[in-house]
Amino acid sequence: MEKHILNMVLDKIIETSNNNITITDHQGVILRSNPNHWSIYGIKADQYLGKSVYQLQKEGILSPSIHAMVLENKKTCQILQHTKTGKVVMATGFPIFDEKGNIVCVISYSQDQTEILNLQEEYERLQRKLVSYQTEVEELREKDAEQYGILFRSQSIEQIVKTIYRVSKTDATVLLLGPSGVGKSTFARMLHANSARKNEPFIEVNCSTIPETLFESEMFGYEAGSFTGANKQGKQGLIEQAKDGTLFLDEIGELPLSVQAKLLRVLQEKKVMRVGGKEERHINFRLIAATNQDIESMVEKGEFRLDLFYRVNIIPLHIPPYVREKKIYRFYFNIMLKVLMKNTNYQRNYIQQRTTYLHNMNGREMFVSWKIY
Repeated sequence: MEKHILNMVLDKIIETSNNNITITDHQGVILRSNPNHWSIYGIKADQYLGKSVYQLQKEGILSPSIHAMVLENKKTCQILQHTKTGKVVMATGFPIFDEKGNIVCVISYSQDQTEILNLQEEYERLQRKLVSYQTEVEELREKDAEQYGILFRSQSIEQIVKTIYRVSKTDATVLLLGPSGVGKSTFARMLHANSARKNEPFIEVNCSTIPETLFESEMFGYEAGSFTGANKQGKQGLIEQAKDGTLFLDEIGELPLSVQAKLLRVLQEKKVMRVGGKEERHINFRLIAATNQDIESMVEKGEFRLDLFYRVNIIPLHIPPYVREKKIYRFYFNIMLKVLMKNTNYQRNYIQQRTTYLHNMNGREMFVSWKIY
């Protein structure tokens, strides 16, 4: 293909892209870009073509410049930019090297994240304005929580239950954070059961159990005969099964980076294409995610995509480990101890063994013991 035709193809790709694509040379001079997207920076096409990103950064138009950062670090970078027009832009830059390892140009992709951040700020503003419910409402709430196995006597858990009731009336994405055994899946089910989607499916997916090679077929589904061993009728993916309901992605921090990119596209567009399929399917669902890892630290280390983090971290809920909640330990402990003492079949030494064990339980173990006794 001739050079001028390749240039025409490149110009058309940049012009029609939903992202703001910008290409600079090894000195940071802008060679090509999508003019329709530069309005978020407050300038027109004739004000940036042929100019240095260092100059635009100095003028505060690019704050900071992703291209300058890539040229300085000589590797792929991702940042949030704050523009003069009040926008927040997610920018990702990639260096292109020649055969000698020198940077010949840098290409970047930018997306306006202002709406997502505004929604998060709006939620925080509304949360600050909300007042405490009346005593009888709190009592009803407590009774309702008990049917999910959530018995609480601490202010921190009580506040989480209150927040779940508030956000359950919206479709906002919730990220449940906390160590294993604190009841993240229980809180997720409670959130779904109090939402407008309560009569629709609740699909729970443990991300750590799905092999990377099977992620697409399990999550997106597949068409008949798409690969050897495939079901002859094809198969619905887990995302498709959650249509009009709630998709709960437990242990989302365990997803490999390659899988995160595929998931991000689905969350952005709410569309999936089955393996071997030719048509995209629009799936309306509410997302709840959970992890026992320090996901912000993973983002800093490059182990979790920043853009995916902003998609799932709309409303984060930190569930404390019960080892810190002495009130709830005493609450469970006293209930189960009374049951043990009333049962004459238990010998005294057995009761002593069980009381020692109760002191060392996490939330999941307490819940199981509560059901047994």
